[in-house]
Amino acid sequence: MLLTTNELREIEATLAERLKVDYSKYSDDFFRRRLAYVFEKMHFHRVQDLYAALGSLVSSDEISYYLAVPQTELFRAPSFWRRLIKSLADGCGKKVWLPCLTSYHELFSLAVALDLAGCDDVDVVANVLSDRTIAECRSLRVSKHDDDHNRSNFERLESAAAYDDYVVKSADGLSLRDGMLGRVTFRNGWFLNTPDEKYDVVICRDVTLAYSEKLTRQAVAKLVDSLAGPEAVLGIGVMERPLGSEERLDCSLSADGFYKLIK
Repeated sequence: MLLTTNELREIEATLAERLKVDYSKYSDDFFRRRLAYVFEKMHFHRVQDLYAALGSLVSSDEISYYLAVPQTELFRAPSFWRRLIKSLADGCGKKVWLPCLTSYHELFSLAVALDLAGCDDVDVVANVLSDRTIAECRSLRVSKHDDDHNRSNFERLESAAAYDDYVVKSADGLSLRDGMLGRVTFRNGWFLNTPDEKYDVVICRDVTLAYSEKLTRQAVAKLVDSLAGPEAVLGIGVMERPLGSEERLDCSLSADGFYKLIK
């Protein structure tokens, strides 16, 4: 559906009011693509259909779900997870934040990383925009579609453990092993609206690719301010940069998306 610039701005303002996410600060190209996806998945034909759906809590949750871009593989960029596992094993922290969880992939990967590092006392907080995302995570289900890719990524972690120790088969398909999410807390809401809190590890990969430069700088500052102290870890995507906060981070491992707070 072709939207005028005025219609797009009106939709952004309405979504900001109803969903509490400032989509006006996202890149225009990204927002147009995701909005088109929402219209397709929810069978909207007019802008008025979108506005009507926002009157329903269930439909509003679906809109939030489809506006977000989900991850598509476990242990994506294995070199990041290798470095994180080592840092966790060395005792880098007891509290982890996933500020923008849009699918189960980063959470399940983190749960496995914590187990591989021998960390059974780490609390994980995950911010989500949709209850549907929470339900998918709690189901523990893993898609069969990317199983070969997931298995290959896991093998590149260079662990003595086996992929099948964590992703188990049953008559219903594939799922994460029971008990892996016992210390996970889900919080609804855009992470930029949350109160300041300190974490030892923050993982927010490929999220700012959808943002304008101004919003990227704001988001990165929020993430870095959330790091608990020296040696605390920030994980972002390998195509992202910590704009505006470079001097506060050790960027020597930036090729893996791995940063440590230095001040």
